[in-house]
Amino acid sequence: MALRVYLHEGGPFTEVETEEQAIRLMKLVSNGHRQLALTMPQSDASKGGEDLVRDFFGAINQNARRFLVALAEYPKGVEGEKLAEDMELDTSVFGGILGGISKNAQKHGFKTKAFVLSEMRADGARRYRHFQPGQTLAKYSSLLGEWVREEAQKNVGA
Repeated sequence: MALRVYLHEGGPFTEVETEEQAIRLMKLVSNGHRQLALTMPQSDASKGGEDLVRDFFGAINQNARRFLVALAEYPKGVEGEKLAEDMELDTSVFGGILGGISKNAQKHGFKTKAFVLSEMRADGARRYRHFQPGQTLAKYSSLLGEWVREEAQKNVGA
């Protein structure tokens, strides 16, 4: 679990892995007059991994959910063009979708790569974007499908 060390309250921060690293960093950048703020993101142990993921799925918009559902169908990854074709969207919307996923992942204590791995690849002169489900998406993809079905039933009943 990453720990955030803020240089001043509400200001820039850096993440470290251990408490010792956090303390050393705080001492290193402290001017001796006040301590730096140290915050710990909410961990899976404090709320439960499934609950955090469910909260995340609820926070993202419909296009982001559709993107994650489609991506989960390709455990070994997929080219962006194929994913866009499956979703009946243009690849130009992926930037906004991924931005929303990233923003909400951070709000819920996750890194974007927990849900989506994205990289540019080249095959000779041909360049393309490759997407692959992150570990958290792979682990909870059935929960996402369940969540989407529950929401669809609520909307049909409304």
